[in-house]
Amino acid sequence: MSENGLAPTPQVFVVDSQATYLSVPSGKKSTWARAGQKFLPLLLTLFALAIFVEGYLIYMLYQRTEAFSGCVSNNMCHNLSRSVKTEQQNGRTSSQIGAPDSNEIPPLKPEKRPFAHLMGAQKSNGEVVQWKSQDHYDKSRIKYRNSRLVIDQEGHYYVYSKLVVDVSEATSPIFHKIQRKPSGYAESIELLKSKSNWSPEKSPGDAGEDKWRSFLSGIFFLQEGDEIYVTLSKMEKLSPEANENCLGAFWLDS
Repeated sequence: MSENGLAPTPQVFVVDSQATYLSVPSGKKSTWARAGQKFLPLLLTLFALAIFVEGYLIYMLYQRTEAFSGCVSNNMCHNLSRSVKTEQQNGRTSSQIGAPDSNEIPPLKPEKRPFAHLMGAQKSNGEVVQWKSQDHYDKSRIKYRNSRLVIDQEGHYYVYSKLVVDVSEATSPIFHKIQRKPSGYAESIELLKSKSNWSPEKSPGDAGEDKWRSFLSGIFFLQEGDEIYVTLSKMEKLSPEANENCLGAFWLDS
């Protein structure tokens, strides 16, 4: 109590509920934020490098796949595996192919395909064209008999023929045909045909060429025993001196 006997005046405290409180970040949190900002460029660089490496590996895989596909399409891989298997059967291992003392790869021998090429047509009594040169053909798988090619290995063949005909005088239509006589059949089948009724119109003394060149070609599936031959409707018009006259066939696939 005071000297006058009165109680002291009480102290009044006012609380401001709208006061703004500032939160001071701790020192630990600010340290992590600064560290994250410091390493962010490095992380982005590593991410870009990973994308580049992944793209490079995908590109290399694509290149190897393309190379393997080309190898298979050219039958090189098949020939190589066939040669390795042959060496293994002879008592040599495949490791000897790439041994340090031998860096050479065994040569791959190309597969020999049946073929025939007859040249030098000569006149005959009938319409079947005969041939002078009969040496250019695979005698083991294609035979030559009675002016005809006889197929011994069935498959798809590219067949062609060319004849040079003298048309210096007007004549009726001339037919150049490639015929096929199937094995076991009496009748022949007409594979290809060309026709010409061309007659030159020359002035006196004109020395223009009076030759008709007919070329026929196509792809056909031929069976074993089939015969291929050429006919000409006007055999007397054939130019026997022309070295362009020919009949040929070669095997494509089975």
